[in-house]
Amino acid sequence: KKIKLNKDHINIGYFGLISYYKNSYRNINILNNSVETLKKKKINFFFFGNSKINKNLKKNNFFNFKKNVSYLKSQNLMKQFDYLFILHTEKSTVEEVITGKFYEYLLSGKPILVISNGKSEAGKIVKKYKIGIEIDYSVNDLSNSLNKLKKKFKMNKKISLKEFNRDFQNKKLINILKKL
Repeated sequence: KKIKLNKDHINIGYFGLISYYKNSYRNINILNNSVETLKKKKINFFFFGNSKINKNLKKNNFFNFKKNVSYLKSQNLMKQFDYLFILHTEKSTVEEVITGKFYEYLLSGKPILVISNGKSEAGKIVKKYKIGIEIDYSVNDLSNSLNKLKKKFKMNKKISLKEFNRDFQNKKLINILKKL
């Protein structure tokens, strides 16, 4: 099923839960505060998931909140966006972040935008393999970074997804465990 996207805008998809609570590791307020300064930039964020959202966030013109969708539908929807993004706002746990969502996003073939409060493992991989953009907002201003986003990202299409495959990773882990 197609989602209605403005083709003149940069359309960014997020699949999963988010929160507006201050102590959450997916605190959307970080993003909300930054997009308010993007009046001239044409960016739309689409959030798919059963998150409880503050009424004020729903009024934000940059944000579109959708209900949770099935795994199969999410795979088809992901392919329609210019970027897919990961958000991690908790500083003390950011280094270890490499969510299952990352692997799902990889399969879509779309650039991944990692927005985090520090260097994350997902951000390092995105940067290393040139498959998206890492924005560490503890170092770089999030508003400025979003303003620099381009509709088309020159993504590394030669990346082998095999090394990110769960079976491949499981075999590596099993070999490590056998050596113990």
